[in-house]
Amino acid sequence: MKETEVPRKYSVIRDRLVSALIQVGAIDIAATELRNLFNFRTPLKEAGEKRKVGPITNEIVEDAAWLMAFVPLAKKLKHEAVLGVPREGEPYAQECARKTGKLLVQMDMWQVGDKRCITGVRGQVPGDVTDVIVFDGVSLTGESLRHTVRNLREPGTEIGVQHAVVLLDFEHGARELLQEEGVTLHAVYTATELLEKHPEAEKVLPYIRTSIGWKAAYSTA
Repeated sequence: MKETEVPRKYSVIRDRLVSALIQVGAIDIAATELRNLFNFRTPLKEAGEKRKVGPITNEIVEDAAWLMAFVPLAKKLKHEAVLGVPREGEPYAQECARKTGKLLVQMDMWQVGDKRCITGVRGQVPGDVTDVIVFDGVSLTGESLRHTVRNLREPGTEIGVQHAVVLLDFEHGARELLQEEGVTLHAVYTATELLEKHPEAEKVLPYIRTSIGWKAAYSTA
């Protein structure tokens, strides 16, 4: 593919993905809580795992991963490996690794009910891996991403993280939280951008619009 064709393909896939997310119900404009506004989880989970699932299909993951993998390529972000935040970010990181040929680093996690804890890197990481880009589906507060970054920097692992890539940023403080850790957050979409493309966007509750700083001029009367 010619270099000039790559941005064009990015735009085409980006627009196509918005339509797909709306069609499968990944954007819940009737949500009464901010955290439920977007569901970018896949239906798949490991045996015995109790995590929440979602409507994201393999085709959506493939398109999303192409867009997310393009970010470090376009911005020339230094990294030797990719890692997905357990578990929601893992399908995106796996597909990005397949598309780019980068090493996939994985993390272990235990879960009891709704509580989960990321415990560390799974297996051995080659010594020449000094920088990892962390991937996740969405960033709400940024706590999961920060916890993952801190685990990677722990003594005994000590892998550098300077960048995180998400499919969607809620615009609810994650970017600022990660900046405190020296990590730059890159998002394919923002919450505002996706909501403005939804045909029933006016139904989103006013307090949710305010939470993400969405300034769309919809009447609340």
